[in-house]
Amino acid sequence: MTSQLTITNHARLRSAQRGITSGQMLLAIRYGKLIHRQGMRFYFLRGKDMPPWVDPHSLGRMKNLMVVTPSDSPDVVITVYRNVKGLKRVKRKPVHLL
Repeated sequence: MTSQLTITNHARLRSAQRGITSGQMLLAIRYGKLIHRQGMRFYFLRGKDMPPWVDPHSLGRMKNLMVVTPSDSPDVVITVYRNVKGLKRVKRKPVHLL
């Protein structure tokens, strides 16, 4: 995993709308829980996944962050969002698209 991310136009637009920085995306990819579904990698950053050096005041903005990348190129961010129930929703998805 490199420290550089390629962010699609869609992900750039969504991150700007939602106030999510590329540093936060990288943190989710490095420390978040990884789930493989539908040919995608879903990285979900929970509060307990946060490294101890993260500023406690910025925890709220990074908690429950979901970063979606393709399975074959994890350095390309397709979309990004926050959802409290994000992990539960991804786990309920079928493993393969129909």
